[in-house]
Amino acid sequence: MEFLKPLINTSAMREHLVEVSNKMVEAIFLGGKEFPEPTRLNCFHPNTQRLFDIRDKFFENEDNPSHPEGADKHPFWGRQHLFEVLWRMLIIKYEHSPYYARRFDWLIEKINESGWKPRHPDTPTQNWRGNDN
Repeated sequence: MEFLKPLINTSAMREHLVEVSNKMVEAIFLGGKEFPEPTRLNCFHPNTQRLFDIRDKFFENEDNPSHPEGADKHPFWGRQHLFEVLWRMLIIKYEHSPYYARRFDWLIEKINESGWKPRHPDTPTQNWRGNDN
């Protein structure tokens, strides 16, 4: 990863990454708002129910609210709305698309097998209110 530092640390590259990231967030909002809101009652797969549990725990801790006027007017102020849309998309795609669900299952299996290093016990701290660090 050492070879990436000069590329990422240049101000021009940082500006480019911010610009591309903003476009990605806009695309997520546009596509994600078309997804229906999943509920525990209209989703039946056991792992989807687990995703609801994880999502709920996530939002108990997340503390970076979207702008009071709404994410449509201020999409980059706070991250609450972005996370809501991402969770909605993940849960719907997992529940209703075996193609994506099996690939997500595979990803989780590989993460578990990989020796993935856990986060530091005291993190995240920024915009994170929970005791479940």
